[in-house]
Amino acid sequence: MESVIQCFDIHEHIINASHIRSYPCSSRDEFKPLKLHVKQYVPNDHEDLGSDAVTIIAASGIGFPKECYEAFFADIFKRCKKQGIKIRAFWIADQVTTASSGILNAGDLGTSLSWWDHSRDLLHLINVFSEQMLRPLIGLGHSLGGTQLAYLSTLHPALFNSLILIEPPIYPTMERKHGVAHARLMLRRKTEWTSREQAEKSMRKAPYFKKWNPFALARYFQFALQDLPPSAENPGAVRLATSKHLEVAHIFRLNDQGLGLQGLESLPPKDRKTIPDIDPSASENAPLYSPWTREMFFRLPNLRPWVLYIDGDSTTTSSSPEMAKQRLKNTGTDIGGSGGEKMGTVKQVVINGAQHTMPLDEHMGEVAEAASGFIVAEMKRWQQEGTMVAWVEDGDGRIPTPPRQDERFLRTVEDYEELAKKFAKSKL
Repeated sequence: MESVIQCFDIHEHIINASHIRSYPCSSRDEFKPLKLHVKQYVPNDHEDLGSDAVTIIAASGIGFPKECYEAFFADIFKRCKKQGIKIRAFWIADQVTTASSGILNAGDLGTSLSWWDHSRDLLHLINVFSEQMLRPLIGLGHSLGGTQLAYLSTLHPALFNSLILIEPPIYPTMERKHGVAHARLMLRRKTEWTSREQAEKSMRKAPYFKKWNPFALARYFQFALQDLPPSAENPGAVRLATSKHLEVAHIFRLNDQGLGLQGLESLPPKDRKTIPDIDPSASENAPLYSPWTREMFFRLPNLRPWVLYIDGDSTTTSSSPEMAKQRLKNTGTDIGGSGGEKMGTVKQVVINGAQHTMPLDEHMGEVAEAASGFIVAEMKRWQQEGTMVAWVEDGDGRIPTPPRQDERFLRTVEDYEELAKKFAKSKL
């Protein structure tokens, strides 16, 4: 089964997470940085990459170890290679609560989590390894990870050339009945077993895993479970590496006192620090609230990267078809945005019969086909646009200047009044 990823040399890294988390109690000690466990998948075909290879920054869904996506990455790589597109590397980090990162942070994690912490963690990761992450960068996010990459693109609009967002939960109204039901299932799950074999046998019975890709499922069992300290009774006991309570904390925040329901003017400063993102205009704010899906929805018009949404027509987890259409319509249409669907910068692919786990299940190939096709098109666009903004050296070979830009700029400054009158008339 390891032959699935023989196309990669895999490098592991451990780095600090970004400093200062979003909420109080995000970590037990803010002076002790949380850790990120990172993997870098470098194609081992040993081609000369030059400057026309793409770097892909990936982000996972809630509770999925990063290794679950390895077969998906390999499928994308092989499809892109057939089209002559070179991939420099795939990079992905477990969220601080999840799998290998969660194990590194055991005992240091708090109980108040923000989706946007991982967005900033990814920006920190890119800065740490900037010499290996040459442009263009394409974001590839599944579920929660898609929303986090979209948010990162609003923090740094020029960071990503493009985004591939698979079932991202981005919508103005939290579909509470699905979220609460999902959270209850998480909390009721069994978390410890006497052996890995027993754990795997037990979880394989769940309908949730029935249609998973075999390699992705094997990776899930390998990295989602953590060995417990051996005891005489259970020498091979294991438990879930990701706390079920922290998984639920990734879906909702607690507001069981109903703070802010009467408007922001009723919210004193001390409470604004603990629930700074409560929105009285949201349909539901208590006893649980989920601010991130709504916040990102209203940021969509300013999204600059070109975007491909990949959705399943049988999903019940991410959003309804109506919400997906609304999301598609709103993306990139305002100041700073890419132009939106009408200008061809935002697209959607719907996978027939697919559900929320589509990059990990029987639909993996279809999702990889859609993603790789978009990557190929975006790399061709990058290569074409690169010739338009190429830099050249000036006469003494030291100071790079954009061709033909400096003369136009100086001339415009000199002729400002005349040109300003011309443009003022054109607006009438």
